[in-house]
Amino acid sequence: CVSGIILLVAHTFQSAPAKQKATTDMASQMKTTRSVAVIGGGITGLAAAHHIRELDDSCNVVVYESSDSLGGVLQTMSVDGYLIERSADMFTTRDSSAIDLCQRLGFEEQLIGTNKQHRRPLIVRDGQLYPMPTGWSMLVPGSIGSVMKSPLLGFGGRIRVLLERFVKSRQSTEDESLADFARRRFGKQGYQRIIQPLIGGIYTADPEKLSMKATLEVYRELERKHGSLWRSRKRRQPRDVSSDKSSGARYDMFLTPEAGMQSLVKCIADSLPEGSIRLNSPVQSLESIAGNRWKVCSGDSVMEYDGVIVTLGASAAAEVMKTFDSEMSGLLGSIPLAGAAILAVGIDRSQIKHPLDAFGIIVPQMEDRPLIAISLSSVKFAGRAPDGKVLLRVFVGGATQPHVLEWDDETIKQRAWEQVCELLEVTGEPELMELFRWDGKMPQYHLRHVELVDQIQNLSDRHSSFELAGNAYRGVGIPACVESGETAAQRIFDSF
Repeated sequence: CVSGIILLVAHTFQSAPAKQKATTDMASQMKTTRSVAVIGGGITGLAAAHHIRELDDSCNVVVYESSDSLGGVLQTMSVDGYLIERSADMFTTRDSSAIDLCQRLGFEEQLIGTNKQHRRPLIVRDGQLYPMPTGWSMLVPGSIGSVMKSPLLGFGGRIRVLLERFVKSRQSTEDESLADFARRRFGKQGYQRIIQPLIGGIYTADPEKLSMKATLEVYRELERKHGSLWRSRKRRQPRDVSSDKSSGARYDMFLTPEAGMQSLVKCIADSLPEGSIRLNSPVQSLESIAGNRWKVCSGDSVMEYDGVIVTLGASAAAEVMKTFDSEMSGLLGSIPLAGAAILAVGIDRSQIKHPLDAFGIIVPQMEDRPLIAISLSSVKFAGRAPDGKVLLRVFVGGATQPHVLEWDDETIKQRAWEQVCELLEVTGEPELMELFRWDGKMPQYHLRHVELVDQIQNLSDRHSSFELAGNAYRGVGIPACVESGETAAQRIFDSF
């Protein structure tokens, strides 16, 4: 290499002491060059590998990926002018980890925000679609008037939601399920008809088991601090309160790559040195060896590294852990998982009678439909469908409807399409229909999840230069995965 040639030329003209110093410096440099194996080439693993190189650009980082492509569940496909995400289609800027990474990569200019019109979800009630009360953001209601006018709630349900401000606050820090929290604060109707479909659509989880402490702790803190979520809204700064013209998730805080999520995956991968990525390379085992080093076995390849970051899903990580820490493997294997399927539908706009004046439709569990939600992708983001066409993504399964995933592909397509036709008043047949299954890919943050993860972390800390990262531990979503990977990279770097 060029640096080696320079050292060789300099060596020719140096005196004996200078020669000895140059030799010592070179040996020292070689000795301190570190190597890190990243197991898993999803967004978490790529973020970890990239951050290791940011911390030390001399570090040799190798990413092991079992499949033939990077990105994990982040996959984009282009079909006949439709740009289709096979899983997540956006990320929030409320947690800055993902947008910060994009800025450091020089990728920020390739991001687009949501369209400014129709930033709201519709909710199904008795087969009809109604807007969420204006200004309602996650677990914080909007105005009194919007609640009192909402056809989603009966008169008694509206009054009960308004009475939330007078409900005694719970000061205990003991964990609580989303269902218990929401019923306690807003009553049965507020929970069943608004909160459950909204939060359920985000976590695809059973709200009776979903841990508030692990997922929505900020709202318990608001309750303890202000005594009421209604009152917390009034006392927070205006920038923290959602627009009175929107409802549901904070759609103004979401971004997506204009060319699809896989373009971000490619950008991160391209930032790594050539030879850093090993596709079709599942890791069978890890072994801790002398000198605080690690032996990584993948097929016929056995390599040694100074550090290891495992970014696999919980069940896959548990399998790898069996070779050197059965206790940690058992805990990882105890994290419950759920699956989901996404049906992408391309259709001519003229076939849809509904005005499509929302970003999506969410379905309460009590409606008893084989459906979690419908995302109106081409309404939410520009460039997702050809002119005059509409791209929909239909979500089914989840923790509350696992039986749906037992159906064969054709049955899922048929049943999901029936729901679309009924709710959006569609005639004719779609011109595109693609089904994506994600079986067992969604970790479930059940009650006491935080304590379980703390136990896993304590066991992990017993192993030098070893880290776990991913969506099974302290947050789901792209920003949480990026933060998890980068935190693991920093801890590995600090251990050297």
